Amino acid sequence: MPSHYLLDLLLFINIYTTIFNVVFRLSKNERHSKNIYCLIHAILSTLMSGTYILTKSDDDYYAMTIVSTGYFIYDTFMILTQEERFKLTDKGLLAHHVLAILIINSTKNDMIAYNLFLFELGNIPNVLYDVAKSTPFKNLEFYKTLRFVSFGLIRVVIIPIVNYYNGYMYTELSYFIQAIGYSLYLMSIYWFRKLYIGYTCPVKVKSI
Repeated sequence: MPSHYLLDLLLFINIYTTIFNVVFRLSKNERHSKNIYCLIHAILSTLMSGTYILTKSDDDYYAMTIVSTGYFIYDTFMILTQEERFKLTDKGLLAHHVLAILIINSTKNDMIAYNLFLFELGNIPNVLYDVAKSTPFKNLEFYKTLRFVSFGLIRVVIIPIVNYYNGYMYTELSYFIQAIGYSLYLMSIYWFRKLYIGYTCPVKVKSI
């Protein structure tokens, strides 16, 4: 990693902190404020990883690493400081974030960029639905369906296909990092199951 890695990391942690604080000051809603910076990260991460896939530039790979690592560190802090931090959902997110930090900061590999691009692309509608629930939006069923279809299609179906056809890149990673990749995929299947259960239930609207 470059000598300025920690400074760049602190910069993006501060950016996510600022986003949360500004939105919270305007909305007085902690959950909504958290969803906003999560959505911004999902979009930024998709753009950064997608840019690297197109350019294969070391600088773009580094930017992708910083943007997502900064988010996962900050969101981990937010989870740990929540009152209900011992919920099973939060434990799952903590494990996901730690594993994501490890794999993103491992050996430079195109498969990491491909997977990050697809994971976060599939996550955008997921977070967008959470944002919509805490706003005056009325068409929540649309967001709910979009979340269910995109998450399942991208995270559960497309990602393993991409990994299968680019398996030679995956084998360049250590067995430890490969195991982390499989673990993250299993988490996606578990969360998709929860989305399926939620998809069959009525939408509960939260006021902002």
